[in-house]
Amino acid sequence: MGTGLLLDRAATPKLKRLVLLDANRNCLDRAGARLARFKPELHQVNLLAPLVLRTAPVASVGLTYVLHCLPGRMDAKLKAIDHLRPLMREGATLFGATVLGRGVASNRAASALSNLYNAKGVFNNRADDLESLSDGLRRRFANVAIAQEGCVAIFRAS
Repeated sequence: MGTGLLLDRAATPKLKRLVLLDANRNCLDRAGARLARFKPELHQVNLLAPLVLRTAPVASVGLTYVLHCLPGRMDAKLKAIDHLRPLMREGATLFGATVLGRGVASNRAASALSNLYNAKGVFNNRADDLESLSDGLRRRFANVAIAQEGCVAIFRAS
């Protein structure tokens, strides 16, 4: 969830419901305060464990800049999607972006930042590549669109 800045700038007043999930209570509270006008439901969760939430099914799930922060290889990270699927209504869309660590041509600054974040444990993406992300999404969803922009994979699945 981070700080909620992207949602703050992108959300329209027509947004009727917003459910925020994050492992970090501080991030969740900050994003909740920023997005208070939408009266968000806030849930502190571990995406790598089964979710026990009493919330109505959602129309979309955003995983923007989440996967590269989760521990493990891509197949383990995509278990987060398996845990989110029960929260998604029929025909719901999953979308997001993740920073890839393998198979990308990074400039010096991007490489340095990625190395620093991986060393600090903020990122865990050294083995993340477009193929493993694409394969994992295609195993889970009938319709997948995925593109790479620089070091980032942008995806949508339903």
